[in-house]
Parts: sequence; C-alpha cells; structure tokens
Amino acid sequence: AIQQLCAQTSFGFLLGFSANIVVKDPLENNEPAPQIRPGIQLGVPIEIRLNKWFALQPELLFATHGAFQDKESSDALTTKSFYRTIYMSSLEVPVLAKLMIGSGNVRLSAFAGPSIGVGLAGKLYTKTFLSIRYLIGNVIFAETFESTQQLAFLTTGYDNNELKNNDFAVERLNLNLHLGIGVQVKTGPLSLFMDGRLMLGLNDLDPESSTETTNATLKSVRGGLNVGVLVPVY
Repeated sequence: AIQQLCAQTSFGFLLGFSANIVVKDPLENNEPAPQIRPGIQLGVPIEIRLNKWFALQPELLFATHGAFQDKESSDALTTKSFYRTIYMSSLEVPVLAKLMIGSGNVRLSAFAGPSIGVGLAGKLYTKTFLSIRYLIGNVIFAETFESTQQLAFLTTGYDNNELKNNDFAVERLNLNLHLGIGVQVKTGPLSLFMDGRLMLGLNDLDPESSTETTNATLKSVRGGLNVGVLVPVY
C-alpha cells in the first residue's frame, strides 16, 4: 500500500506572477479606489493521486498581497496628488482538491480549496504633493510629504502599545479560497503544468485594537498564473 501511494505521489516546484488588490470597504470621502499591484508566487506542490480522476494537492506557497492608490487634482490655485501602496508577503498552505480530465500525456484539471497564510513582512508607503500658485501662474509654495510604515502583524484586540515607530497594523493570519484550472503535460517521468487561479481573501486584514473600532474592512483578492514541474516519487 505504501509503494502504491508513493507511485501516485509527485513533488514539484511552481513559479508564477499575480495581479493583487486589497479591497477596502467602505472608502473614505474622496479616497481613490485601490488598483492592481503585480506580485510573485513561489511554491512546492505535492500531488497525491487518489485515482485516475481525483487528486489532493497540498502546497507550501510564498505569495504576495498588495494594492496601490493614486489620485491627482488641480484647480486655478492648487495642485494636489496622492499615492499610497501596500505590500505584504506571506507563507501559505493551500490544500486543493483536483478533478483530472482527459487521457494520455495531456490532461486538464479544475481545482479548489482553502489556504491559511501567515504574514512575513511588508510596508505601507504614502506620498502626497501640494503646490499653491498665484493667479498669474507663479508657484509660491510646493512641498512633498512622504511616509513609510512597516507592517505590524497583530490580531483584533491588540494593545496600542504594540504599535511602535508609526507601524501599520495588519491581521497576522490570512484565510483564502483558491479556485482554478490547469493543464498538465507528461514528458517522460516528469509532468509540466500551467494553472491559472483566483485567490479570494476570506477574512478582514484590518485588526481592531482593544480601544478603537473601524468600519472599514480590507480583503485581499488575487489572480495568478503559474508554471511548474512535478516529479513522481518511486
């Protein structure tokens, strides 16, 4: 039985790119909507074939989350611009159920499953610019304000004293749902694969302190395209 299980188990490596956004709801007055920020994915999938049609695929995945906001406005006397970007890296463990379709050396798959992630590092960068000019067009004041906040991975109910050096609080754990489709091509003992997946954040990444509450929620949404290889265990 152990030999049969090993014959149906493959280890691999995947590399991918992602389009990331952190959805904020609701937005503050005049706050620009978040936009897509690119990211990367690196992972080690383990495919366990249960039969010809079904497989389980747990993974160890290094992934990124993030978004940016950008806005500029001007009138006869002032020009204002605002830019903000948030970046977070995490280590995730998805557990995917795969349906395999086809026969021979080329097979299609559809998969879905949950993942749990732990934040590793990240930052929030904000830059604003303001200029004021006379009606004749000469600028009398212009200044740029910049700030970089490191992410502090905390949970709801944290003490405000845990935030140091103007850190930005983010939930330590991120729960996600992975949905995707893929194609797998067998070349000798190896199998090359490509998959596209949608990764939906299920929990609010904005924790509330023990003394403050916020109405806004932050949820990560990502779309990824990965390529990789699977090597059978004999």
